[in-house]
Order: sequence, then structure tokens, then C-alpha cells
Amino acid sequence: MSLQVFRARTSGKLTYQQRKNATTLTENLDMYIAWYYDGDTVKKIHDIHPDVKCLLYRNMRAIYSYTPEFQTALDKGWILKDSSGNLVRSTIWQVNYMADIGNKEYWDFIVEWLNNYFDQYGFDGVFADNCLKISIYSAWWGCTAYPVNPRTGQLYTSDEVLNDQVSFLNYVKERIGSKLWISNGIFRGVDFFAKTHDRYIRLLTETSIDGFMSEGIFNSGSDTGTGGSFYSEDKWKKSVDFVVWIQDNFLNQSGKIFLPHSRCKVDQIPVDCTSEQMATFVFSSLLLGIKKSQNYLSLDGAILLDEIQKLYRIDLGVPKGDYYAIEGTHVYARDFTKIKVLVNPTDQTYLVYLDEDYETLEGQIVSSVNVEPHTGVVFQMMQS
Repeated sequence: MSLQVFRARTSGKLTYQQRKNATTLTENLDMYIAWYYDGDTVKKIHDIHPDVKCLLYRNMRAIYSYTPEFQTALDKGWILKDSSGNLVRSTIWQVNYMADIGNKEYWDFIVEWLNNYFDQYGFDGVFADNCLKISIYSAWWGCTAYPVNPRTGQLYTSDEVLNDQVSFLNYVKERIGSKLWISNGIFRGVDFFAKTHDRYIRLLTETSIDGFMSEGIFNSGSDTGTGGSFYSEDKWKKSVDFVVWIQDNFLNQSGKIFLPHSRCKVDQIPVDCTSEQMATFVFSSLLLGIKKSQNYLSLDGAILLDEIQKLYRIDLGVPKGDYYAIEGTHVYARDFTKIKVLVNPTDQTYLVYLDEDYETLEGQIVSSVNVEPHTGVVFQMMQS
């Protein structure tokens, strides 16, 4: 049985026309993450292709001030306050007020909110944004202040954050039953392997979540249009090793999902890089680590490109071994039964002599290749 890399896409990054075109979405996606107001599109998607996984987006750490539920949250004390009694909100998205993730009444509200849209539109589960928090720093980055824990009257501690996060995840998952619970996120490998490694392990082993997203797995994007950046070789490699860890220790459980995500829009990547280059680099980097067909790769800004859709249709075969560095270079490779993949995570070009003749995706026969900086290359085995 061959490996597969599934196609995924978050609805908030698509144009209005793309979000409403169920046929286009069904032809290009295996997983669709939609806002509640795109529920009618979800119905159309399932009419065309019932197997496309449609997830309902919800930002679990915040309640937005323009929503009908905001006044209820204020009245019931679901919004966290700082030590001066001020409501804690995001300094980036100023309408986002921080919800009390340890409040069981808030948990029940979330369950009711989710089940309402599940029943109404047939969503397959929830994409729970901002919902793998292990400390006060990861929980309330970009906020006006650190909040007081309403149950202690003192500033929240990181241990309290982790305990409340675990309890919240398990409570809601139990109440939504078989619906998928996909959380966001462990940002990248260097974060996972940091000193807080044991806290992330606890989230993945002591909760019943069905999967999670890594939003910056192989490159650093930008929300400001100033361009992102490539990671150093060391940071990039930690993400590859993170992918390997996930395959061996999380996806070894039936039904679990890993959702690596990368920003590939022109205004979010380095100025000398194209969307196609970034997407192919990320796709190839993922191939160095995958072992199971439970990975859904989301390529923001590139997923609908014909050149990128071709990558998802490649017959990979199965891995013949682990990834390795090609001697005398900083190019990394992995051999499958039907393809060979090379990735150069550095600023230098390397000439690589291949172990046999291969065919490029464009149909050219090659025995060597110049692997340009920050590129990935996929070769197909020659037909016998």
C-alpha cells in the first residue's frame, strides 16, 4: 500500500468566491476548515464528495466583542481580567477578549455551540485554534496583560494553564463524541524539542484529541506583508525530526491526524522566493519524515495551484528507509519505492550525483542535479 499526503486548506485564507465554490474545493481538498457562516458550502461539499473532512473553525482562547455571545460572556464572568480588574484582550486582534479556559460553564457553552453547527450543517468536527497551551507565555502571547485565575484570585501559573487545558480538551471531546477534534498547535519542531518538551508530551498523551496542526512547520511566514524567512538548517532539521516523532508516537494510534501548515503566499515568504518554490520545499521536507497516510499538508497561498496539485497526485510508494544527508553536502534525501526526494535547507547550491537515472516531474531523464538553496526536488523512478 502506497503512502499518501492529503490536501488541506483553511477557509480563512481563501477568497470569498473560492470559499463558496464547492466544486473547486472538492476537486482540490481532502480537508476543509470553514467558519460557521460557510456551513451551506459544507453541505454542498458533502453532497459532491462525502469523504472530504469539513472542520468548523473556533478560536478557543477568545470571545469576539462583536458576537452575540460577548455580552453573555461578560455577564457570566467568562472573560479573564488582569490584576487591576481590566479585561484581558489581544493587542493584535483587539476585538479578541481572552476566555476563561478553566470555567466549566464556558466549556458547556462551547459544547452547545459546536453541536448546534454540527447538527445544522454536518461538519465532521472542529478545528480548535489556540488550543494546545502549555504555559502563560503560549496561552496569552500578544495580550494586554497576564490574567488572574478566577479560582485562586492570583495570577495564573503555567501549571494551572496546562491543567486547565488538558481538562478542557478532554471534557469537550467527550461531549462531542465521534466528531473530530483537531487542535492548533505546536508551531514547529524547535518548539516541541525545547525545555517544555514534557509539557507537550502530556498534551498529546493525556488528552483524547484526534489531531493537531503545526502552523509554522518548515518556514516562518508574515502577517504584515513584509515577507517571511527560511529557518536555519538546524531549526529546519528539528522540524523534520518532529515529523518523524509524530509518525512514531502519535500517528501510531488509529484515527489520529497530523496537519502541518505552511504559508506560501508571495507577501508572506522571502522576496526572492515564489509560492511554487516554497510549497515544493515544504512538501519535499515533509516527505523526509512521513511514514503513515495520516498527514494533511496545508499550503496557504499555493494549494489551488495546478503545479502544486500535481505533487499530491504523485505515487510515492513506501519508504525504503529513513532520511539521510548526502555525503559532502548539506542536502538531505530519502528513497521511496517509486520516488526519490532531495531537500536543500541552506543558502548554498550543491551538485548531487544520483545513484541511478531518474525522471523529473517534467519528464526529463537525469543522473545529477544542482539543488538550489531552499528547494525541494522530487524524482520518479524510471519505468522498467
